[in-house]
Amino acid sequence: MKLFRNSLGSNNQPSFEYLHEEDTDYESFIPWKNSFSGNNFFEWFRSKLSDFEENELQNDKNIFFFKNESTFAFRVNADVLNISPSIIWNYWKDEVLDIGYVLKNSETEYKDKENVQRYYLKPRLKHKVEKEQLYGNITLELLKNEAKPQYIMMKCTWYVDQNFKPARTYNDLLKILTN
Repeated sequence: MKLFRNSLGSNNQPSFEYLHEEDTDYESFIPWKNSFSGNNFFEWFRSKLSDFEENELQNDKNIFFFKNESTFAFRVNADVLNISPSIIWNYWKDEVLDIGYVLKNSETEYKDKENVQRYYLKPRLKHKVEKEQLYGNITLELLKNEAKPQYIMMKCTWYVDQNFKPARTYNDLLKILTN
């Protein structure tokens, strides 16, 4: 998979960034996910989400949650992972695709020494009259600074009007992503 850079390289040729093979190496992800380390990560994540939902408590600098009437988002510091954040980021994208989404766009944004790799996912609609929005539109981001992953971010945004059925709860989505 290629992610295209918007600017030209030093020799006025387009620059490409290739996702490394490890970025989609699920052969290493599945054992990690089922290991003590992977279980601890997902248990920690669910615990912090529970603290946020029950008390709006944000007491850990390694994870941040945001919620309002039409958005839910979280950001996880890559330093808490002992597996490539790119693998989890891509795995979550594939899990979202498996539950009825389509990848509408993927891009890499470059700014100085930082780059943000981004996936935009939307519910697959068979007919426009369905009004089913699943969990809303989903954006997954992986921010890197000098090629070192800094954080993974996910944002769900949904419509709150008569043109759409209410979005499914983000808790259900997070159960899929953390189990």
